[in-house]
Amino acid sequence: MKKKSLIIGGVTGGVIILALVGLILAGYFASFGPFSFLFNNYLMTKEGNAEKYSVAEVIPDENSSLKGKKIAFLGSSVTYGYAALGESFADFLETKDGVIKYKEAVSGTTLADIDNQSYVSRFSNFSTDLDLDLFVLQLSTNDASKRAELGDISSSDKTTSFGAINYIYQKVEEQYNCPVLIYTNPYYQNETYQNMVSLAEELCKDENDNLYLLNLYDDEEFNSITSEERKLYMFDNIHPTRCGYQNWWLPEFEEVIAAICQ
Repeated sequence: MKKKSLIIGGVTGGVIILALVGLILAGYFASFGPFSFLFNNYLMTKEGNAEKYSVAEVIPDENSSLKGKKIAFLGSSVTYGYAALGESFADFLETKDGVIKYKEAVSGTTLADIDNQSYVSRFSNFSTDLDLDLFVLQLSTNDASKRAELGDISSSDKTTSFGAINYIYQKVEEQYNCPVLIYTNPYYQNETYQNMVSLAEELCKDENDNLYLLNLYDDEEFNSITSEERKLYMFDNIHPTRCGYQNWWLPEFEEVIAAICQ
């Protein structure tokens, strides 16, 4: 009996240790669970996330033409700032340009309404009485990585990526009557995402003047950076660092938003 108890105790202890190791690894590599601080500590070792590139160090531009513009941002990890300690281009727009920011971003989520964390599901988190100047929508890389059904540009099926975009666009029109800016990631090798960008181009050409596209994916000049700059600007092939958002992405957003909201 004593031997049996020791075996059971040993198995239980082993399971607990494995669970703990799993939580530590999830925290370090995926910023998930009680050890998520380990991932942030790792991010801080990256040159592109140095304190000098943080939002806290940004000098506000009191003469910015964007000052006071009310902008909502809906997206996933890139809008959140997953690899930049939660500081994305949206936060730099707020601090540098005086934008009034409404940011709704959850890592790992899709446009396609395939679970309760989708863009479609979280759209309702925005108050209906916002007086918005612009709504910024991320063309999510998660739809490509999770192989969501894309649909076509006329789709009304919210479980497809472009049906979701059409739904959100219509809801923005109804609730806020403001322009919608869809933005893409810079170039990375993924055939599905490349197809998404092409469909977004087609959609924005066919829609009215209230739908815009910031196509960073196909912008050859924007993507023509050195290997040293890429190392500084990007954590991986999808997620920018603080420096990437501030020095590489921010000027692009400032320019297109100023043109839309003039």
